[in-house]
Amino acid sequence: KEADIEVELKKANIEKIDYILEEAEKPETAVKSKKEIFEERILSLVLKSPENLSFISEDYFPLFSNQTKEILTELKKEPDFFKKESLSPELKNFLNELCFKREIEENEVEPKEEIETCLKEIHLLISKNKLDEISQAIKKAEQEKNTEKINILTKEFQMLSQKLNEN
Repeated sequence: KEADIEVELKKANIEKIDYILEEAEKPETAVKSKKEIFEERILSLVLKSPENLSFISEDYFPLFSNQTKEILTELKKEPDFFKKESLSPELKNFLNELCFKREIEENEVEPKEEIETCLKEIHLLISKNKLDEISQAIKKAEQEKNTEKINILTKEFQMLSQKLNEN
């Protein structure tokens, strides 16, 4: 009987099945963008100490994702809003994850400096993305031989580049 089982197992090609099972068992982890990482860092610092929210000017709010903007706005209104029962399960999970991250972080970081660094990096990332968009638009305008649009976009590109160099 054992010989029959071995023959049947060889026919079934167990190695392929094991590989398929291993692939199916791997958890899917979403790759986060740099911007998301910086936003989460800011949020974890604010959740750790709500007074850190005072280091974030409302001028920076347009740079954030809608979720981060919403959380910061709610925290300004009510520092303990994340303890509310009415929060969506997704938001609760996200905030719990951030709270967990803040608990395992080292405490040697100066929150104000860290927040300022994250804000600068977010601003830099957004500016670089805008430069890429303008660059693509210039290429398209060149293909269309639209000199007026090329001139306008080139000036916009130069102005944004100059602002980046000043910071």
